[in-house]
Amino acid sequence: MSDKSNRRFWQIHLSTAIVLMFVAGGLIWANVSGAPYMYCIEDEAPYGSHLQGWTDCVGEMKGWPLRCQFSAHGWHVWHTFADATVVLGIIVATIFASEYLIRRFETRKP
Repeated sequence: MSDKSNRRFWQIHLSTAIVLMFVAGGLIWANVSGAPYMYCIEDEAPYGSHLQGWTDCVGEMKGWPLRCQFSAHGWHVWHTFADATVVLGIIVATIFASEYLIRRFETRKP
């Protein structure tokens, strides 16, 4: 018979879930700490143009690793995508590292 455990692929240990909870909490804190701010850019349109006096206001929210930017045209999609990719990568790496260490020490027990 095989000594491998009959664990499902998505099933994780309780200690991994606890570590993951703290990692996710730290990532949320890093992404939402600080207040959002906004700055406006005056457009230099020629006199008599329909764009004269128009300003483009851009807001930035604190974030990690990139700040999320938004304006009247919507969210800056690439910053949001890069931020989500980095966060998911950190979470997946934490799961694999924790499960590897747990299974490594389980096999050493007599």
